[in-house]
Amino acid sequence: MVAARGRRGTLYIGTALIVAGVTLIVASGALAGTLSGAVTVGLGGTLLVNVANAALSEKHRRAGGAAITEANGLGALVGAAAPIALGVAVAAGAGWQPAIMVVVVLLAVVAIMMPPLASPTPQAESSTGTLPGRYWWAWGVLVLLIAVEFSYSVWATTLVAQRTGAETGVATSTLTVLILFLALGRIFGARLALRVRPGVLLLVSVGVTAVGWAALWAATALPLALVGMAVSGIGMAFHFPLGVSRSLEASGGLTDIASGRIALGGGLAIGLAPFVLGAVSDAVGVHGAFLIVPLLLGLAGALLV
Repeated sequence: MVAARGRRGTLYIGTALIVAGVTLIVASGALAGTLSGAVTVGLGGTLLVNVANAALSEKHRRAGGAAITEANGLGALVGAAAPIALGVAVAAGAGWQPAIMVVVVLLAVVAIMMPPLASPTPQAESSTGTLPGRYWWAWGVLVLLIAVEFSYSVWATTLVAQRTGAETGVATSTLTVLILFLALGRIFGARLALRVRPGVLLLVSVGVTAVGWAALWAATALPLALVGMAVSGIGMAFHFPLGVSRSLEASGGLTDIASGRIALGGGLAIGLAPFVLGAVSDAVGVHGAFLIVPLLLGLAGALLV
């Protein structure tokens, strides 16, 4: 799509897909329409993320990791605000539909303010280019770390509820702590990414996440669980953006193709890891199944080294 329409054109297509999907979700009264809208939003959102990461990496070059880290930090803050806005709209009696339609307004602003974007290099315009071997090492690290993040997203609150005895609502709110510290880590860590080699910083972040996991896994009281979530969020802050920037840097100039492969790997990680953890938890419980997380971190660290 980038080869045919350019990066700017692809961003417009992604924006249009999100608007269409959101409209379908709001207008539909049937499950099939809601699911179709969700798939359409997912396609459009993936296009935006892929093109934005590739463009940031090429524009900022050696500072690409810092730029992608900062962008994802701001994105995480917006993501954390979205469910709050939704809850406020419902509590005010306006329903969820107006809150969701705010996305359409925001995307209209994005479309109007869309900056000029450099075209991909001639080599990168080919959809059949062969990615170098070192790209796949970086890709493997990123996929494993995405699996860690979404294992937390789906199962960490259940672990907190079972181990600490916290009510479901309280346990669920602990995920906000994870997201908040993840966002802050990315925003303030962008400067750190300018000074420390991406591979070294990513390896340190894997270690920090492991420390956070240990606190969360051992917690039988809510305060320690919150500490575990916060420390894990700081560690995870660097996983995706640095993983993406290292993969794109290793792509040999095929940044748009590399971005597409990242999306495929991320989709596999998001789709499989939480369900594998859930299947294991049926046999040994969530506490035992959560040992999969340090296994994923260890594999990622080994590939990284």
